[in-house]
Amino acid sequence: MTEEKVLDKDTASAKSGAVSEEDVNKTAMADVVPTLLQKGTDVSIYVAEKNILHKWNILESERKFTITPFRLGPLYEISHRLLSLETVGIDNLKDAKDEDVLQFGLKNIVANKDILVEVIGWGLLNTKAGPSKRLLRFINDNVTVDELLKLLVIIVSYVDVIRFLACTVSAKKTSLLGTEKSK
Repeated sequence: MTEEKVLDKDTASAKSGAVSEEDVNKTAMADVVPTLLQKGTDVSIYVAEKNILHKWNILESERKFTITPFRLGPLYEISHRLLSLETVGIDNLKDAKDEDVLQFGLKNIVANKDILVEVIGWGLLNTKAGPSKRLLRFINDNVTVDELLKLLVIIVSYVDVIRFLACTVSAKKTSLLGTEKSK
């Protein structure tokens, strides 16, 4: 069967009321997104201040990483660090002046920069040992705020909370069914 026939069949069933196009699109996206997330995302971090060794290609000017779905150890470490983020002074931000917003931003940078660098380190490596001090220093010295945001968006998208919660619910159901049978 060709692709056109498949599309015609889906369109015909959508017109008959059996399945709408919107449902087909939702189902397709539900299958595509996890597939994309399983393959991983390639990211590069470029050296900000290149020296003579970088110019002569003795040292690399960029480091490449592939962010893949997290194992349980790194997932725990990333989750723990994300929960420890502080929002200093957010209560008074609604009535704040420009100087107050600047103060709010600066306080949050001081309070959270190291935590965010660690989250990125754990996300890039996804190993039991975690990021080395050298990698954390490399991230700290070379990642801009824009790159930080992009990396965090990718990493947080791999923190698959819904599937983890499904596992806990499934385990709880199993234990509840086991206790009901024993009664």
